[in-house]
Amino acid sequence: MSAMTRTLFVSLGLALLSTSLAEAKTMSPAAVATVGQHKLLTDADGQSLYTFDKDQPGKSECTLLCALAWPPFEAPAGAKASGPWSIVTRPTGVTQWGL
Repeated sequence: MSAMTRTLFVSLGLALLSTSLAEAKTMSPAAVATVGQHKLLTDADGQSLYTFDKDQPGKSECTLLCALAWPPFEAPAGAKASGPWSIVTRPTGVTQWGL
């Protein structure tokens, strides 16, 4: 294995480790924002919240690089499912809101 290949593997490993350590960002409760004639669900910073079509009830399929690009909307400790929203426990033990 060349030095370049080893460096690439080490870099990838470190990236995956940092992703799993900082996978979910703690957020304030979601809000509804009106953009033109559309209503969007947003976090406290006004960032749009999305659902992932591949998710299944009680399980998020958005992990690693997906979760880095679109951080999960973390549910606070003790949060309870409400309406269409459920609580999903990620492989890291972090809980997030899900459908």
